[in-house]
Amino acid sequence: MREKVPNAALEMSQSFIVAALTYLSDNEDALHRFLAESGLAAEELRQLSESEELLAGLVDYFLANEALLMAFCEQHDISTEDVWRVRRALNKDADAWL
Repeated sequence: MREKVPNAALEMSQSFIVAALTYLSDNEDALHRFLAESGLAAEELRQLSESEELLAGLVDYFLANEALLMAFCEQHDISTEDVWRVRRALNKDADAWL
């Protein structure tokens, strides 16, 4: 069973998902690639916008695409380490190998 995300990490996670969805909505090519890779339809993004599963998928998508990650971080004035912190908060077991 997955542990609940701690409050500070939850706040960072919520900020990330809003920023990530905003970034994707402003970058049509990146949005289409995310939808194609995730198998989601655009309508599902709205329905899943508060789910940890979507958050984890978004974080993984950005981390797997360095150019996208760097552009996102620059536009939103955050560090790549902040994105990794969100990922680690979502998956405590990841610390063992990251």
